Order: sequence, then structure tokens, then C-alpha cells
Amino acid sequence: MRLVFQQSNTCPHMAHVSLDYLRHVEVLTWSNRSPDLSPIEHVWDQLRHQIRPSANLQVLKGQLQHLWVNLSQERTQ
Repeated sequence: MRLVFQQSNTCPHMAHVSLDYLRHVEVLTWSNRSPDLSPIEHVWDQLRHQIRPSANLQVLKGQLQHLWVNLSQERTQ
């Protein structure tokens, strides 16, 4: 089996233990700021701009579920 890892060069991926392990495998570099390669980023961006401070986790979950159901398909494409 051939494994290929992608990494974004963020802090967890640059830790010495990670780098030592990755010396023995093929690694594809991956931009950590590339929404065109990671479509879910468009969705998170849309949610991030609409979410309001929540009193507790249950309220936050309710807000996110409501926003998710009502996501604009045009804006997420």
C-alpha cells in the first residue's frame, strides 16, 4: 500500500516529531490558505460571519444547525 500525506505547514505539522516521521514518507505540500482546493472553507467563512456569541454550547449548536440548513447554495459553490 502506498501512503501519501498532505501537510499545510501549520504548527502541528511542523513539530519535530512530525518532521522526523515524515522524512520516511512521500509528502505533498498543501497551502493552508487555499479555499479553492478546500471547498468547505467557503462554508466555514459564511458561517463565521453569521454566527453570534452564544450563552452555552447547546445554543451554539442550535445556531449552527439553523445556519447550516439555510446556507446559500450560490455562495458556497
